Amino acid sequence: NAEYMGLSIECLNLLADIVDREPHQQLLFLSCGGVQAVLPRIVFSPTYHTTRREEVVLSAFDCCWSCIFGYAECEATFIRAGGVSACLLALEAISFEGAPFILSALADLFSNRTA
Repeated sequence: NAEYMGLSIECLNLLADIVDREPHQQLLFLSCGGVQAVLPRIVFSPTYHTTRREEVVLSAFDCCWSCIFGYAECEATFIRAGGVSACLLALEAISFEGAPFILSALADLFSNRTA
């Protein structure tokens, strides 16, 4: 389970670094089902004890920031797929230190009129 957590974190971080809010890469991310792949990581709630849950959730938000936010079609897909609800659920379960990142991502999402 620890290896799976580490691999999830690394994959999410790698995706965020590769896409880096570049529109062509965001479109590719969308066409490959990236939104649906990342959403479960935002509300990640393992049935086993782990100290890395929050790290997975924050890595998923970093991935959303880089791969989804800022590209209207990705944002619309994220919203339709329940992304806002997932963000709000994550806010309930995450520590105070991680909350500003999630709130600023949501504010950025809501400030985009096309989404």
